[in-house]
Amino acid sequence: MPAAPPAKSSVLANVVAKTISVTILLGLSLVVFAYRRSLTPLYGPVPTDLHLNKIAWAACIVGSFAPAIPIGSATLIAGILLCLMPNTAYWVAVYTGRMGDATLGPVATHMLVVVPVIALGVAIQTPGQDDTAAPQQLITLPIAQTTVMTLQDLWPAVPFVKELPDTQIFLQTGALVLVIWAVMPLLSSPAPALQSTPPSPPQMAQESSQTNFARLILIPILLFLTSTILQSPTLPQPPLEPYIHPTYPLRILSSVRSPHSGVVVVGEALPPSEDKPIQGDLHSLRYLRAGHSLVGGAWIGDMAELGREPGGELAHDEAGEPLGNSIYDAFVLQEAARLVEKPGGGERKNALVIGLGAGTAVSALMRHNVSTTIVEIDGNIYDAARQFFALPEPNIEKVVIRDARAWTRERRRALEQTAEAGLFDIVVHDVFSGGGLPPHLFTQQFWNDTKALMQSDGVLAVNFAGRLNSDSSRAIILTLESVFKSCRAFCDVADPGGNVQDVYHNWVLFCTPSTEPLKFRDSVDADYLGSTQRRRVLAHLSEREFDVDYVRNSITDARKEQYILMDAKNPLDKWQQKEALDHWGIMRQVLPDVFWETY
Repeated sequence: MPAAPPAKSSVLANVVAKTISVTILLGLSLVVFAYRRSLTPLYGPVPTDLHLNKIAWAACIVGSFAPAIPIGSATLIAGILLCLMPNTAYWVAVYTGRMGDATLGPVATHMLVVVPVIALGVAIQTPGQDDTAAPQQLITLPIAQTTVMTLQDLWPAVPFVKELPDTQIFLQTGALVLVIWAVMPLLSSPAPALQSTPPSPPQMAQESSQTNFARLILIPILLFLTSTILQSPTLPQPPLEPYIHPTYPLRILSSVRSPHSGVVVVGEALPPSEDKPIQGDLHSLRYLRAGHSLVGGAWIGDMAELGREPGGELAHDEAGEPLGNSIYDAFVLQEAARLVEKPGGGERKNALVIGLGAGTAVSALMRHNVSTTIVEIDGNIYDAARQFFALPEPNIEKVVIRDARAWTRERRRALEQTAEAGLFDIVVHDVFSGGGLPPHLFTQQFWNDTKALMQSDGVLAVNFAGRLNSDSSRAIILTLESVFKSCRAFCDVADPGGNVQDVYHNWVLFCTPSTEPLKFRDSVDADYLGSTQRRRVLAHLSEREFDVDYVRNSITDARKEQYILMDAKNPLDKWQQKEALDHWGIMRQVLPDVFWETY
């Protein structure tokens, strides 16, 4: 006898249950996306992501097999935790960051902040905890974890979500969950518990109309709390006026959200005073920060004057404030590309700069009358360089705000029909940020596209940071040498001494497609632009060079092929994890914690 078809009510209930499960997992993926982004200013992307996937597994296991929680209670707790996340994510990360460990700090933060939310979300849509449900839980568990961690990578493709502040994602999601909790008793039947046996009739009868009404009254109160008191403790973005720190000589001139860096901040370390002492002796500097990384800066006040040669002129920002030398020698070291001699003679007249930072190299090239094209992925970085770091106004047609990979590919296709027209004498490539490098901008295919944009005797300057004896540095150098005829490496530290390959440094690799070896002319007064820093760096290049034969000879010919970065085989992300963790610690030593916690 054929089985009776399932009742319509049963089918509908099954559809509703699955819809609720999918909605919960989507919501969890959105929360994880916002949570990761909220930690970027305090930990950077690599420390944040290093163990997050494993911790998400742990949270899903807890949610799947923990003792049953009534769905009403679970919903209430989840809503409260979400509304608190703008504060808990910030403050827990602040205090774990002060531990000084880029591995344990994020793990502790994940365990305290995001694990309870994921576990509750999984628990709400997991079957009851009886023996018959256990096999289904084992199936649900990997589906839940994979769905949450995979879908959170897709949210940046949604324009509305990409532009929505993390705080608003937390608060609006939390408010929605609390509203659902408040109206649960008004539905056709009381909310079931997450347990194998239904509640007894006396228990169900305890939900009185007065309780239902009280929950409804709570809704406007909860919405008020989420829109006012529970806002993030970080600064408004952008701040309405410069922010002066109450206990430290620190001023924030600008702080804006960035879809690429998490946050872009322009701040100033001010001179100490009696009521505001400083840690260490670092002061009188203006810095540009992207996420948890310094991407540029300049000395201000008395320190600006100290870097000016007699007769030299200081640059001035849009407000007329004088700016001195760069806080990093590496940015000035990139300018040595101008000193590379052209085999046929003559000056280098045009340049391409990929990755702007504070604009130190671009400003110098433009002051030397080199026509310069800028490709920068983050428009906030460009705006900060123009307003606060004296970047000269370029020809608007030479400013490209987009990812360099697509732009170089399109530019190459356009130039294939025009012989030598529009090719660059100099290319400066500096995309290091947050302790890591975007892998797609270091593949052999990308360098081939870049070479196609260069004159046959052009010069490429590539900045990166790390240890030369690391897999990531070997891959960068060997991949470049697979495309360009010759390369030379220079350190940002003069005469770095023995075992320099074992120490974390900024490096600039100069490469050329020419068969002629790279040769630097002697620098002259005109190259220094009235800067003592440029004289110190450019006049003593030989003291900064390191023979990359060390890298070539440390790898057998049979193994060199595995270090060539390709679009289809690119392990650079994995290889640079250790350098990214080291970079986080170095940044915490360069500037005190208060600088990283204020944005």
